[in-house]
Amino acid sequence: MFFRETSSKAGIVSKSYNINGTDYSHVGIGAMVDQEVVVYHILYSKSNGNTLESSELKIEKIQDFYNPANDKVVSGAIVEVKNISALNLTNFNKIVINLSNRKLTFDKKFESKEDDYFYCSELVYYIVNNSKSEIKIDPIKKKLSGIDAVLLRRDSITYYPTDIFLNNKNFQILKKW
Repeated sequence: MFFRETSSKAGIVSKSYNINGTDYSHVGIGAMVDQEVVVYHILYSKSNGNTLESSELKIEKIQDFYNPANDKVVSGAIVEVKNISALNLTNFNKIVINLSNRKLTFDKKFESKEDDYFYCSELVYYIVNNSKSEIKIDPIKKKLSGIDAVLLRRDSITYYPTDIFLNNKNFQILKKW
């Protein structure tokens, strides 16, 4: 997994929902493609009107993930699955290929449900969970107030924080800066 922190407006909002005291505002998951590790992640992008011209799923080289065009990355981390047998790699590869062939949309409502709408940590959770993984991660429920409650039009949210993977014994930080 690949984590990054930015000081963008979206980054500031995202990290306020973290549960482990980290400042990471975005996460993606890596896979080997053509002898190179690429990062699968999803970002909100402005589309023309209400039509989505292409999938908001991004498949990028690691250096592109950490050097986004519209943000400055101020910190990051690379995290691995400690017990690789806990993640079925054949299923993992099938899932990321399947996702790359679908038109995915960033989930601006942050509703964790089975559809083609994802936010970054929900996408990573979806890939790990559907890889016939022995890794279990439960979502967090948080009461909403103020502008968050108004914008999301509800009083609570059940979600996967960006840093939810960091308190799980199956993941280990390899490098952070």
